[in-house]
Amino acid sequence: MPLKTGGNACKFGDCRPLMRAMAADGVTVQTVVTSPPYYGYCR
Repeated sequence: MPLKTGGNACKFGDCRPLMRAMAADGVTVQTVVTSPPYYGYCR
């Protein structure tokens, strides 16, 4: 589910297949922000 604003886009999901698909499409990336799958469980 992409979120687009201007020339930027936020994509949500597992970054591994998303990054592979973007690389296959010739997309370049400047920043990637991820969180571990256990985010929020460390309380």
